[in-house]
Amino acid sequence: MNVNTSGVGLSVVLLLTALPTFSQSLRNNYEYVCNSERIVVGHCRNDPDRAGSDRVPESENFCTVYYPDRPKRNGFEEQTVELRTDIIKKLAACAEKQRTPSQAAKPRPSSTETATNANAGSPAIATRPRFEGLYRDTSDQMMDNWLRFYEDGAVIAVTLGRGTDPERVEQSLRKPTDKSAQSPKKAPGLYSAGKFKVEGSKIYFLLTQSDSTSASGTVVKGAAVEYSGTIYENSIRVDSHSRKTDYRGTENYKFVALPASKTP
Repeated sequence: MNVNTSGVGLSVVLLLTALPTFSQSLRNNYEYVCNSERIVVGHCRNDPDRAGSDRVPESENFCTVYYPDRPKRNGFEEQTVELRTDIIKKLAACAEKQRTPSQAAKPRPSSTETATNANAGSPAIATRPRFEGLYRDTSDQMMDNWLRFYEDGAVIAVTLGRGTDPERVEQSLRKPTDKSAQSPKKAPGLYSAGKFKVEGSKIYFLLTQSDSTSASGTVVKGAAVEYSGTIYENSIRVDSHSRKTDYRGTENYKFVALPASKTP
């Protein structure tokens, strides 16, 4: 990892050189221990898998951070957005004080393990997604990820700017067979589609992004991302894995109801 000493500071560079905890970089979806609490870095804006987004300066490279040991909010782990350089400084300072093997990074439990170990205060488990509305993940600072499930097993996803009206999103998430649906090539945002299956409270689906054409006329094949997770009464939590880049992440989708006239 190339470290910008003017942005992070020489002391942090020296710490990162000496500490094996970070392997000279942040590890996504790994649990670090700092001040006796676990810290999990979900993803950052400059991660390779953030398709459709231009790289930003490190001063704007925000990351999604989870705190599993803090009190839950509405049944979900506390989640913040923090600068990547600030996270590195914080973890480096903690690692300097805590140099025991038990505090090394360890793999983050999957959503299946999380559900198994959930306490009585967790949201109610469900056995199918809800079809009368949309699901929204707001873990990115600038963009929202949206899902819509259909009773025939179809699932459609789109990524749009924060604050987009749900009724406008709904137009982008209609099936291509719907005459009022927008074509994937004309729909705003990053569009992908696939099929889902449910086993008990577990859900699995593969989303494939629509192909695109570069400025030179070259067709760029859309990436495929695998999802697996748990269905709750008003939310879905999934682990994702990009087949193209091998990037892995975790997303929390909350249900957003639509007017009755907008439901199938």
